[in-house]
Amino acid sequence: MRILTLGIALVALAITTNANAGTCNGEFGWLGKGNVYGMGEGSFVFTGEFSGAFFNTDTSDPTHKAATQCPGLWHVRADGSGNSNGNCIMRDAEGDKIFFEWSGTGTFPVTGGPFTFLGGTGKFNGVTGSGTFRGATVASDDGGNGMGYATWTNCTYSLPN
Repeated sequence: MRILTLGIALVALAITTNANAGTCNGEFGWLGKGNVYGMGEGSFVFTGEFSGAFFNTDTSDPTHKAATQCPGLWHVRADGSGNSNGNCIMRDAEGDKIFFEWSGTGTFPVTGGPFTFLGGTGKFNGVTGSGTFRGATVASDDGGNGMGYATWTNCTYSLPN
Protein backbone atom coordinates (compact mmCIF):
# COMPACT_ATOMS: atom_id res chain seq x y z
CA MET A 1 0.00 0.00 0.00
CA ARG A 2 2.83 2.38 0.86
CA ILE A 3 4.47 1.82 -2.57
CA LEU A 4 1.14 2.43 -4.34
CA THR A 5 0.65 5.69 -2.43
CA LEU A 6 4.18 6.80 -3.26
CA GLY A 7 3.63 5.92 -6.93
CA ILE A 8 0.41 7.93 -7.07
CA ALA A 9 2.14 10.91 -5.41
CA LEU A 10 5.00 10.80 -7.93
CA VAL A 11 2.59 10.66 -10.88
CA ALA A 12 0.63 13.61 -9.44
CA LEU A 13 3.86 15.58 -9.01
CA ALA A 14 4.90 14.83 -12.59
CA ILE A 15 1.52 15.94 -13.93
CA THR A 16 1.60 19.13 -11.85
CA THR A 17 5.16 19.95 -12.88
CA ASN A 18 4.39 19.26 -16.53
CA ALA A 19 1.30 21.50 -16.43
CA ASN A 20 3.41 24.39 -15.11
CA ALA A 21 6.25 24.17 -17.62
CA GLY A 22 6.73 24.73 -21.30
CA THR A 23 9.24 24.86 -24.09
CA CYS A 24 9.86 27.82 -26.35
CA ASN A 25 12.01 26.47 -29.15
CA GLY A 26 11.23 27.67 -32.64
CA GLU A 27 11.47 30.54 -35.11
CA PHE A 28 10.85 34.25 -34.59
CA GLY A 29 10.35 36.06 -37.90
CA TRP A 30 10.94 39.79 -37.48
CA LEU A 31 11.01 43.21 -39.10
CA GLY A 32 13.65 45.50 -37.59
CA LYS A 33 12.40 49.07 -37.79
CA GLY A 34 14.21 52.01 -36.27
CA ASN A 35 17.16 54.32 -36.79
CA VAL A 36 20.61 53.56 -38.14
CA TYR A 37 23.47 55.83 -37.06
CA GLY A 38 26.71 55.75 -39.03
CA MET A 39 29.75 55.53 -36.77
CA GLY A 40 32.47 55.87 -39.39
CA GLU A 41 33.64 53.61 -42.19
CA GLY A 42 31.45 50.48 -42.09
CA SER A 43 30.42 50.89 -38.45
CA PHE A 44 26.86 51.62 -37.36
CA VAL A 45 24.39 51.46 -34.50
CA PHE A 46 20.81 50.33 -35.03
CA THR A 47 18.27 51.32 -32.38
CA GLY A 48 14.70 50.27 -32.79
CA GLU A 49 12.38 47.33 -32.56
CA PHE A 50 12.45 43.81 -33.90
CA SER A 51 8.81 42.72 -34.14
CA GLY A 52 6.97 39.76 -35.60
CA ALA A 53 5.57 36.36 -34.69
CA PHE A 54 7.10 33.43 -32.83
CA PHE A 55 6.40 29.92 -34.15
CA ASN A 56 7.02 27.32 -31.45
CA THR A 57 7.97 23.80 -32.53
CA ASP A 58 5.48 22.66 -29.87
CA THR A 59 2.31 23.94 -31.54
CA SER A 60 0.25 23.18 -28.40
CA ASP A 61 2.33 25.59 -26.25
CA PRO A 62 0.61 28.94 -25.58
CA THR A 63 3.67 30.77 -26.94
CA HIS A 64 3.04 29.34 -30.44
CA LYS A 65 2.18 32.17 -32.86
CA ALA A 66 2.72 34.78 -30.13
CA ALA A 67 3.18 38.39 -31.24
CA THR A 68 6.64 39.52 -30.15
CA GLN A 69 8.16 43.01 -29.86
CA CYS A 70 11.82 43.42 -29.00
CA PRO A 71 13.18 46.94 -28.56
CA GLY A 72 16.93 46.80 -28.82
CA LEU A 73 20.28 48.06 -29.97
CA TRP A 74 22.81 46.49 -32.34
CA HIS A 75 26.30 48.01 -32.64
CA VAL A 76 28.27 46.72 -35.62
CA ARG A 77 31.94 47.66 -35.95
CA ALA A 78 33.84 48.20 -39.22
CA ASP A 79 35.16 44.61 -39.15
CA GLY A 80 31.58 43.29 -38.90
CA SER A 81 31.83 42.20 -35.25
CA GLY A 82 29.11 43.46 -33.00
CA ASN A 83 27.07 43.37 -29.85
CA SER A 84 23.31 43.43 -29.49
CA ASN A 85 20.95 43.66 -26.53
CA GLY A 86 17.43 44.50 -25.57
CA ASN A 87 14.18 43.31 -24.08
CA CYS A 88 11.12 41.55 -25.49
CA ILE A 89 7.42 41.49 -24.84
CA MET A 90 5.69 38.35 -26.06
CA ARG A 91 1.87 38.35 -26.16
CA ASP A 92 -0.14 35.18 -26.72
CA ALA A 93 -3.58 34.92 -28.36
CA GLU A 94 -5.31 35.57 -25.01
CA GLY A 95 -3.30 38.74 -24.36
CA ASP A 96 -1.09 37.28 -21.62
CA LYS A 97 2.52 38.48 -21.76
CA ILE A 98 6.05 37.24 -21.08
CA PHE A 99 8.88 39.75 -20.57
CA PHE A 100 12.52 38.87 -21.18
CA GLU A 101 15.93 40.34 -21.83
CA TRP A 102 18.53 39.24 -24.37
CA SER A 103 22.10 39.93 -25.43
CA GLY A 104 24.20 38.72 -28.30
CA THR A 105 27.49 38.87 -30.12
CA GLY A 106 28.47 37.90 -33.62
CA THR A 107 29.57 39.04 -37.03
CA PHE A 108 26.98 40.98 -39.02
CA PRO A 109 24.47 39.87 -40.29
CA VAL A 110 24.39 37.24 -37.50
CA THR A 111 24.13 37.72 -33.75
CA GLY A 112 23.26 35.33 -30.95
CA GLY A 113 23.37 34.67 -27.27
CA PRO A 114 21.25 34.07 -24.17
CA PHE A 115 17.86 35.36 -23.14
CA THR A 116 16.21 35.21 -19.72
CA PHE A 117 12.56 35.55 -18.74
CA LEU A 118 11.88 38.37 -16.29
CA GLY A 119 8.18 37.86 -15.55
CA GLY A 120 4.77 37.93 -17.13
CA THR A 121 1.05 38.55 -16.83
CA GLY A 122 -2.00 36.30 -16.68
CA LYS A 123 -1.09 32.64 -17.09
CA PHE A 124 2.59 33.69 -17.34
CA ASN A 125 2.64 35.55 -14.01
CA GLY A 126 5.84 34.55 -12.19
CA VAL A 127 7.36 32.83 -15.23
CA THR A 128 11.06 31.89 -15.07
CA GLY A 129 13.24 30.38 -17.73
CA SER A 130 15.83 30.98 -20.38
CA GLY A 131 17.14 29.97 -23.77
CA THR A 132 19.52 30.94 -26.53
CA PHE A 133 18.93 32.61 -29.87
CA ARG A 134 20.73 32.95 -33.18
CA GLY A 135 19.41 35.86 -35.22
CA ALA A 136 20.16 36.70 -38.84
CA THR A 137 19.33 39.71 -40.97
CA VAL A 138 18.22 38.44 -44.37
CA ALA A 139 17.51 41.73 -46.18
CA SER A 140 17.50 45.49 -45.61
CA ASP A 141 15.61 48.31 -47.27
CA ASP A 142 17.01 51.70 -48.31
CA GLY A 143 16.07 53.19 -44.94
CA GLY A 144 18.22 50.73 -42.99
CA ASN A 145 15.30 48.66 -41.75
CA GLY A 146 16.03 44.94 -41.72
CA MET A 147 14.08 41.74 -42.10
CA GLY A 148 15.16 38.42 -40.68
CA TYR A 149 14.61 35.65 -38.21
CA ALA A 150 15.90 34.26 -34.94
CA THR A 151 16.04 30.59 -34.03
CA TRP A 152 15.39 29.91 -30.33
CA THR A 153 16.91 26.79 -28.77
CA ASN A 154 17.44 25.33 -25.30
CA CYS A 155 14.40 27.32 -24.23
CA THR A 156 12.28 26.20 -21.32
CA TYR A 157 10.09 28.01 -18.84
CA SER A 158 8.38 27.25 -15.55
CA LEU A 159 5.41 28.76 -13.81
CA PRO A 160 4.85 28.82 -10.05
CA ASN A 161 2.35 26.31 -8.68
